[in-house]
Amino acid sequence: MSNRDICITLSLILLIYPKRSFAGCNRPFAITIRPARGSMQVCGGVLLHARWALTAAHCVYGIETPSSIAVMAKLTKFKKIIVERIFIYDLFDPKTLESDYSLLYVGNNFPKMTFAMLCSKALFSYLLAKEQRNVQVVTWEENNPSVKKGRLMVEKCRQVDILAFAHCRFFFATTLNPEVMFCTTSDKNGQTPCRGDSGSPILYGRVVLGSISFGDGCKKLRRPSVYSRIDQGLGFINSSIKTLGYALSTTTLPKEKHPVYYISAGNVPARQTLLFRLPDWKEEGLPKAPAVNQTTIVPHAHSSNTNTGCARNVFDFCDCASVIFECFDHGIEAKKAKMSRIILLFVLVTTTTCDDLLDEYVRHVDDVNKPNKVHQRRLRRDIADKWTHSEVLDNVGDVVLRWQPRHREILFRVEARTKGYVAIGFSPDGGKENADIVMGWVDDRTLRAYLLDCHGVPDSQGSVPIKDEIDNYTLMSGSQNDTHTVIEFRRVLDTCDPNDYVLTGDTVVVIWAYHNTDPHLGAEMIYHGDKRGAQSLHLLGPPPVSKASGGNIRNWDVTLRNFEIISNMNTVYWCKIFKAPTLQHKHHIVGYEPLIGSNHTTFVHHMILHECELDGEDVHKWERFSKENGRLCYGSNMAPEWEKCLTPLVAWAIGSKGENFPKHVGLPLAAKKNSFYMLEVHFDNPAMKQAQDTSGLRLHYTSDLRENEGGILTTGIALSSLHFIPPYQREYKTAGYCNTDCTKATFPKEGIHVVSVMLHSHLAGRKLKLRHIRAGRELPPLAQDEHYDFNYQQSRALSQDVIILPGDGLVTECTYSTLNRNKPTLGGYSTKEEMCLAFVLHYPRTQLAGCYSMSPIKYFFKNLGVNKFYGKNMEEIENIFLHGEAETNPVSPSTSPNKPLFPYQPGDEMSPEANRRAIIALQNAKDYTIEGETHEGQTMFDKLVIEDPEEFRNKSFMDHLQDIPYNESLITRKMEEYFYTGLHLTFCRKRDDSLAIKESIVNFPNFTVYSDDQKVQCSFKLKRSPSSSVSIKSRFVILLILVFLQSGL
Repeated sequence: MSNRDICITLSLILLIYPKRSFAGCNRPFAITIRPARGSMQVCGGVLLHARWALTAAHCVYGIETPSSIAVMAKLTKFKKIIVERIFIYDLFDPKTLESDYSLLYVGNNFPKMTFAMLCSKALFSYLLAKEQRNVQVVTWEENNPSVKKGRLMVEKCRQVDILAFAHCRFFFATTLNPEVMFCTTSDKNGQTPCRGDSGSPILYGRVVLGSISFGDGCKKLRRPSVYSRIDQGLGFINSSIKTLGYALSTTTLPKEKHPVYYISAGNVPARQTLLFRLPDWKEEGLPKAPAVNQTTIVPHAHSSNTNTGCARNVFDFCDCASVIFECFDHGIEAKKAKMSRIILLFVLVTTTTCDDLLDEYVRHVDDVNKPNKVHQRRLRRDIADKWTHSEVLDNVGDVVLRWQPRHREILFRVEARTKGYVAIGFSPDGGKENADIVMGWVDDRTLRAYLLDCHGVPDSQGSVPIKDEIDNYTLMSGSQNDTHTVIEFRRVLDTCDPNDYVLTGDTVVVIWAYHNTDPHLGAEMIYHGDKRGAQSLHLLGPPPVSKASGGNIRNWDVTLRNFEIISNMNTVYWCKIFKAPTLQHKHHIVGYEPLIGSNHTTFVHHMILHECELDGEDVHKWERFSKENGRLCYGSNMAPEWEKCLTPLVAWAIGSKGENFPKHVGLPLAAKKNSFYMLEVHFDNPAMKQAQDTSGLRLHYTSDLRENEGGILTTGIALSSLHFIPPYQREYKTAGYCNTDCTKATFPKEGIHVVSVMLHSHLAGRKLKLRHIRAGRELPPLAQDEHYDFNYQQSRALSQDVIILPGDGLVTECTYSTLNRNKPTLGGYSTKEEMCLAFVLHYPRTQLAGCYSMSPIKYFFKNLGVNKFYGKNMEEIENIFLHGEAETNPVSPSTSPNKPLFPYQPGDEMSPEANRRAIIALQNAKDYTIEGETHEGQTMFDKLVIEDPEEFRNKSFMDHLQDIPYNESLITRKMEEYFYTGLHLTFCRKRDDSLAIKESIVNFPNFTVYSDDQKVQCSFKLKRSPSSSVSIKSRFVILLILVFLQSGL
C-alpha cells in the first residue's frame, strides 16, 4: 500500500466522519461495566453492536456468572443492561496481559445507539509508524483523585500520542510484546487513565485502535499506558460474533467514487461487498449521494440483493442495507470496474448474513490476524530491537556495552575482544573502591559461561574485587569465538544489597576491564593490568534517536580557524560569526555533533551556536564579521552588534556526543535570506598549555521540513558574582526561577512541548534538577541528575514530550559540594567559578530565549549581614595591592568625596531600576578579564569596604566572607534558605535581546513538593557526616550573622 493511497483513503474517511459530529467528549459508544447489583465501576468498554460490547479480558477473567455484571451507556441514561455471555480470547495471558480482549453479549438491545469501528492491521501499522499524535482515550473519572467525590460516571477524553514501543517498555515490570500491545504518552497535564478504566477505548476519530490494558494509574504523572491492539483480535471478534448470527464486515473506500460507497468484507480474495447509502442521504460538505444503478457501479459483477428492507440508525448507515455481492476476481474484472485495490482500514458490525461470504471472510481474517505463540515471536526479535542502547567503552571498539532498561530491571550484553574474562562495574566516582562489579567469561574447554557478582575494595585491601555474599546478577547467556567473548545478564535496578550500586536515571560511571585468561573458580582473581577504563553514561533514558539519513541530509561545519590557546590563559570564551549556507528557502536542523580538534578534548568545555537578529542592520558589516577569526566574547573588544546573537540554536558541553532530534522536531536554519550565527566556545586551560584549535560543531540539516519547528530556551541563574556558594559544604543548593508571568506572556495557549534538556554547571556541581511548577503544585521534574558529572554533559531526551503551559513556573536547582574549597565560590565564566543553567529543547518555537533570576543586589548583601559600603577610588585600591598599606583605612563620610558604589535608598531592594544600576556597577568593577588568570586577592568583593554594621566596619567584603564560620551548618542552612526561597530578581528575555516583560523582584513561589512514589526505599543510605562543635570564638559571629539574616526577610 503506497503512502499516496493511504493519504487519499484517510482524507476520504475524514470527510465522511467530520470531527464536528463528535465535539468534546461525545463518545456515545463508550460504556462502563459495573456489578449488576452495585455501583462501583469495574472497567470501561466500547459498543460494537446493539448487543455486543468489547472490553479487556482481565476485567471479566474468572467471572463464572455473566449476569453478575451489567453494561451501562450514556445515551441510555446509564440504565443497566445485564450481560448474558462472556467470550474471552483463548490466547489471553493473565500474567502478561497479552491478547487482553473479551466480548460481552448483553440480554437486550441498546436502542438508537452509535457503534464503534475497529481498526485494521493496515491502518494501525500506518498510525504506529508515524507515531500518530492526538489520538483520544476515553476514561471514566470516578477513581480519579482530582474529581470530587460523588461525581459518578464522568466521561473524559484525553488527548495522547502513540509512543514508540522502545520508549515505554522499560517503565513496566512485565515483558511487553509489541505485536499485540502498544503504548501512549500521558495527556498534556501528565494525566493517565485511572484504576477502573481498563477496557476503555483509544480512538483515532471514530475508529477503535485498542483498549486500555494497564499502566501506573492516574496518581502518578507522566507515565505511559499500555493498550491491547484491536487489529490483532479481529479473527477472535468475528468468529465469536458469528456464533450468535452476527458478523463483522470490513470497510474501506473505492477509488474515484463518491465517498458514500463502502467496500466491506475487505481482503476476501474472491469476493467483495459494496454497501451504499440511501439516495436521499445528505451530509454537510458533501454532494447528495447519486442514485444507485447496479449496472453503472459494477458493470461486470453478478449481483443479488439479500435483503430489501433497510433501517437507518444514527450512523446514517443501513443496518441491513441493500447489499450487492461482487463475485468476480480482483484482476481483470476489477480493472474493468475501475475499482482500486482493496485496502482494509476498519471494521463495522452489521446484520448482513450470507453464509458462503462470511465463512470465507472469517477464515481469511483468522488466517491473517491469528497471532502465533508468544515465545515463537520473541525468538524472532533481532538484536537491534532487544538492545535499545549501545556504547563503545574504549577508544578502539574492543569493549562494547549494550543494554535494555525495563521497569525495575535492566538487561546487559558485554562484547569484548578477549578469550578471557570481561568485567564491568558501576562506580560513584570512576574508581574501583565501592564499585559494584560483575565479571563474566566462557570456559575454553567446556564452553560454559560463568558470572560473578563482586565489589571493589580500597587499595589497602588488594587490587582485585571481592565476591559478594549475595548474588544479584542473573546470567542469561554467554558465548565465545576465536576473538571475542559475549556475556548477557540481567539485574534489578535496586537490589537492596549494600554492595550493589542503585541504578537510576542519574549519570553513572561505568568502569570496565578485561584479561586474556579465564579465572579459576575458588582461586584469587587475575588482575587486569592496564586493560581498563571508565565511561559516564545515562543508562535509563529512552533509546537514542537514530541519525537522520538520506539524500536530503546535508552538513554544515561551524569551526574555528586555528585559534591559538596561549599558555597564560586559564579560561577563555571565544566568539566567531558565521554566515549560514546560501539556501533558497528555510531548512531544518535535525541534529548535530561536535568536531573537536586533535588531542584537544581537555581544552573545549562547551560550545553554543547563537542565532543573530539583524533587524535590518548593514549586511555588509556582518559579512565582514564572518570573515574575521573571531573575538573575545563579552569583553570590550566584542562588537556591540554581536550582543544581538542571543538565541541559542544548539548547545554542546564536554562529554556529549551531540544530539539527533526526534522525527517531529527541527530547528530553523536560514529562515531569512541573510542569516548569521555566532559560535561561542569555552576553552578551559588549567594546565596553562599552548595549542591551536579548530573545534566547532557539525550541523545536520534538510530541506524536508519537520512537523514542528523547535527552539532552545535557556533558564536558570543569571551569570553574576552574586551567585554565591560558601566553602566547606557537603551539599549547598541554589536556584534560578523562571516566573509565571514570563511563561504567561510568551507561551502559546496550548503551551510548549519539551523534547530534551541539557543541565549545566561547573566543577562544584553534584546534583542538578529542572523543576516544573503548576498552580501551586510541583509536577515531576523535567530533568534531574543526582550524580552530575562535569565531564559528561549529554542532553537528556524525555521519554515523552512534556507540556509547559502559560503560567507554569520553572526552577533550575543546582546542588554543589565545596568540601575541598576554603573560599567562597562565585558565579562566573571560569570552570572554577559556577553556573546553574538548563538548555530546554522544545516546540513550537517562541520569542522567549532566556528566563533567569538572580538575588536582588541589596538583598544579597543584607542577607550576608552588610548594610553599607564606603566608596573607594582606583588610586586607593592600587595602594592596597601594590604598596602593602593597611588592609583598610576607614574613610569618614564627612571627608569622603566619593559616592558609594551602590547608592541605595530605603526600599531599593524591591526596585528593578536600582538593581539594574547596581548590576552595571558590578560589571564595570569586574576584577579580571576572562581570557586571563584570575588574580588572587583582586576580586570585586575585595574593593568593597564595609561601613555598616559597626561590627564589620572597615573590613573588605571579601574578608568578611572569609571570616564567616561556614563549618557551622546552622548559618549556611539559613543562607541557603534565604537565597533559594527568598526574593528573586527575574528576567524574561526575547530572541532580539529585548525584555518580554519588565524585570521584576518576586517572592519564590510556595508549592506542594512533588513526591516520587516509584523510588525504592531500600537503597543504602549515605553515611552521616560527624557533627561539629561550635567554638566560643565563632559564637558571636554566628549570632550577628543570624540576626542580619532574620532581618533580611
